[in-house]
Amino acid sequence: MAQSEMNRCADLDARDVEADLNHVYQDLLVKLKGDENATNKLRTAQRAWLAFREAHLQELYPAEDKQREYGSIYPMCYAQVATAMTKERTTQLRRMLDGKDPCETSASSVKGERAPRNPAEYWLSLSEEARSEYVHGYLFGFERGKHSACYFYAEKITPYLPHEPVPIEKLPESVCLHGLPQLTESQNYDVYVDAITRYYRKYPRDRQGGASQILEQMGTPPGIMDIDLIHDKLGGGDK
Repeated sequence: MAQSEMNRCADLDARDVEADLNHVYQDLLVKLKGDENATNKLRTAQRAWLAFREAHLQELYPAEDKQREYGSIYPMCYAQVATAMTKERTTQLRRMLDGKDPCETSASSVKGERAPRNPAEYWLSLSEEARSEYVHGYLFGFERGKHSACYFYAEKITPYLPHEPVPIEKLPESVCLHGLPQLTESQNYDVYVDAITRYYRKYPRDRQGGASQILEQMGTPPGIMDIDLIHDKLGGGDK
């Protein structure tokens, strides 16, 4: 699938969850119709949340020329972050609509809960959505870092190149990008989420294999997807 098509799909997903959010919000307003104070507080909170969502997206992608800085993947990434935030807000409002106890919204508030002891415990304690968001953030940062480094490299070396036509694939930026590791399934996060989850289920006491180190081993080259080989590469920590 072309990047432009993936961008369009991500945008459609964002529009769908936005519509769902608005539907739940309107239903909640109807429920609170007889309580002016609660209605005003809800409206204030929703306006503040919308402002926060936009501000957060801008802090994640602050560049003025976003297409140049973040590449063609930017519209998809922007839409996916917005979608995740909107889903979370919809869940909050739906809990209010359903009359759920606000004290039950966070498992971490349970008294006596201990922190995860190693990377496996932490990863396996995350929701599927949180795992996907982690991988998405890593892949986006990975690609952004490569592009930034190669732009810098191209700017520095280009003045010293012979002044004659050069094939696109041999331009400094292209050579640089193709010479760095690639996570070839960058549009299919589930492949990496599943691999990390399988790794931690098989090696639950391994303290050497952080999620980022596992992802690094899955970059091409070497592009290792076998969790046993990754475990060996990372030092073969405790099982």
